[in-house]
Formats: sequence, C-alpha cells, structure tokens
Amino acid sequence: MFSRMQSNTLIYTFLIIFSFLCGCKDRNKNSNSHQNELFYKDVTIKEAYALIMDNKGNGNFIIIDVRTPQEYASGHLENAINIDYNAPTFKESLATFDKDKTYFLYCRTGNRSSKAFEIMKEMDFKKINHMIGGIAAWINEELPIVK
Repeated sequence: MFSRMQSNTLIYTFLIIFSFLCGCKDRNKNSNSHQNELFYKDVTIKEAYALIMDNKGNGNFIIIDVRTPQEYASGHLENAINIDYNAPTFKESLATFDKDKTYFLYCRTGNRSSKAFEIMKEMDFKKINHMIGGIAAWINEELPIVK
C-alpha cells in the first residue's frame, strides 16, 4: 500500500488542488453580502425584465446598450445609455463610469454585449449583468422598448 509519507503527500496535494479550485472566480458569481464583492452574471430575458423592474429609479443600476446609434434609435430599453461597442472610443467611454455601480449590458443578439462584458471585467467593474439573446430576444417576448 502507501507509506505514511506517501499518504501525507497525497493528502497535501489534494488540499492544495481543492483550495485552488475553491478560490477560482466564476462568471456567474452572485454575492450581495458585501458591497465590494464581484458579481458577474448572464441573465435570461425573464430575469432581465425582473431585474430592470426591481431597479427602476435606482441610480446605481446602469443599463448600457452597446449597439450602434442607428440600432439604438430604432428601439431600446427604457433608460438605456448607448455606448457603441464598435466605436474607437468604447473603452474610454466605459472608463468614465463608476466601477462600483451595477451594470446591465445588452446588444442585438448578445454577441457584442458578451464581448463588452469581458472588457468591463478586465477593467475591474465589479457588478455586471449580461442579457442573453439581446434585444432581439426581448422583443420576441413582446416586452416594451422605447424609440
């Protein structure tokens, strides 16, 4: 079988691997227990609608539409701020926002907003929600938009 030293080595190796795995960050980490903790979450259309309704009038909840200005003008979520993902100043525009507020991202189908989500994480934004399926899925559910 194993010697006592080999057994101890296996146990220590297991503990190190276990500690490492428990310490990894998850894209869907959800913790509201402390203001400075990270919060990254992909949300369904139904979750997105509930989140937006729950945060109406909350100045710390910022909705960002990363589509082009033309797409934005064709219809967008109420109170959404337009920051064009394809604009050369995209990162500079994001840098003007408070990284401790809660953000909600969307685009047409979820592709650009998913990339913006990753950029915001790299820029140390702490709380980000990303709407899966974009405004196309939102409209498909017959939810309200403004023009």
